[in-house]
Amino acid sequence: MGASRFIGFSLTADRVLVVIAYRDVMGTLHLVNAWPATGHDLMLYEQEVDDDERR
Repeated sequence: MGASRFIGFSLTADRVLVVIAYRDVMGTLHLVNAWPATGHDLMLYEQEVDDDERR
């Protein structure tokens, strides 16, 4: 399917989410699934935020 995983903060949900989505042959982005980030996914997000603050 060629799906991608995105980890980011949702203002609407007020939390970090993991989102799985894919683009079809026409270029339309389709959501497959989403859930609150925990464990390793949350650690990756927090590490990236910390790295951005240091720059």
